[in-house]
Amino acid sequence: MRPVARRHFLFAGLGATGAALALPRGQKSIDRLDLHDPRVALDCYVKLRGSTADETVFQPYEGDIFLVADGKVGIPLCGFKGLQKSHWRRDGSGGYVNRDYDLGFYVDYQSREILEHWRNPLTDQMVKVYHYRGGPSGGHFTVGASSGDVYSSANGRWSALG
Repeated sequence: MRPVARRHFLFAGLGATGAALALPRGQKSIDRLDLHDPRVALDCYVKLRGSTADETVFQPYEGDIFLVADGKVGIPLCGFKGLQKSHWRRDGSGGYVNRDYDLGFYVDYQSREILEHWRNPLTDQMVKVYHYRGGPSGGHFTVGASSGDVYSSANGRWSALG
């Protein structure tokens, strides 16, 4: 067994201090989230989408678009980058409303440069690229409300890890 070095105590102390500072004042430990409680699920969902405070949040995003057909390996087509601006407000009844605006660009899969034209790898045809702008759009999120889409409301498929 190796002897405990002074640095181990230092790291342990820093870790404990960081954990204590991360907790709200007076809270002794982190409580487990009860995602079966509709209020907790709603607040968690709204925090993931934007904010439970009356504020505006900006969310940058990016990804790639692939052609996936007949169980074959995906073919990269292009990428996209965007920024969403989302106004969040409490509705006064325990729910939330939001209004979103979105601006996005299609980009080259490898270089990430904004595309003006794009060559379709299936037809070899060169096409003009139209970027996108959307909004306002949004929703009203309350306990018990369901859009029927399990991925677009607090009633989704929740799971807790760790």
